[in-house]
Amino acid sequence: MDYVALILSGGEGTRLKPLTLKIPKPAIPLVNKPFLFYQMDLIESAGIEKCFLLSGYKAEILKNTFKSKYKNLNIEIIEEKKPMGTGGAIGFAKSKINSGAIVFNGDVLFEVDLKEVIKEHKEREALGTIMAISVEDPSRYGVILMDEKGRIKEFLEKVKEPPSNWINAGLYILERKILEEIPDTPCSIERDVFPQLLKKGFHFHCFKYKGYWKDIGTIQSFKEATFDLIEGKVLRWKNEAREKRLLSMTDTVEIDEFSVIGLDCQLGKGVKIKKSIIFDGCKIGENSEIVHSIISFNLKIEKNRKIEGEVLIED
Repeated sequence: MDYVALILSGGEGTRLKPLTLKIPKPAIPLVNKPFLFYQMDLIESAGIEKCFLLSGYKAEILKNTFKSKYKNLNIEIIEEKKPMGTGGAIGFAKSKINSGAIVFNGDVLFEVDLKEVIKEHKEREALGTIMAISVEDPSRYGVILMDEKGRIKEFLEKVKEPPSNWINAGLYILERKILEEIPDTPCSIERDVFPQLLKKGFHFHCFKYKGYWKDIGTIQSFKEATFDLIEGKVLRWKNEAREKRLLSMTDTVEIDEFSVIGLDCQLGKGVKIKKSIIFDGCKIGENSEIVHSIISFNLKIEKNRKIEGEVLIED
């Protein structure tokens, strides 16, 4: 394979607080599987052998999370000493890379076939390819303008009446010539680097992706992605999500078809759980009811409690 993978996972995940106060975003379980494992599944299946996690926040937890999980994938964590932004993180890592790179934003769930993206990228002889997806309301995002062959003409950041519905979907193929242009100082790849390289005449291609896509960077979107996986809307992991949804279970509790229960949970008699996510190691007391909530690792809920619409973490 001509490329290494880079996953941008250095942010503090402020939109996912309070979950990220204790756990880095990439390690948060999405249907009982650390989120970044979904991206690593795509990387490994494309035959890529080397993956760098560009990290800073709680990097030690990441090291333990990803240790020896993927036998065919050599994973290395590059730890930033200070926040570098999406561009600076790549620039900081480029000294370890001798090839082109496939770059993932570390908070987006999708199921694209990377081999297809690489094939189109090479056929267009582009120096950079950006995966894009069409959305109903592009005003919240940066949009991409392209010609009829997919060559990118302009990047526009959050305008009131966007002239395009195609937005940056958080996956890039960058040839070595582009990596060499990225500074190793704090900057944004989307707002600073790409527009400047486009002005210099670098050829960027747009890969139009039409499959499942979700930014899981907020509590609400994290819940939505969980329920989408359970409902089978993300075809690649449909069977796996069904199998991993309930890792702890007893006959004396009521759990609806949307809820997720992690490993080694103790569920008391008469417990009711509705549209909720319970991480590993939790103890739920008798006759308690958990509704539309997230209960983080190893929490103990006393008996006869009703918790509704909350996100609870260990003190």
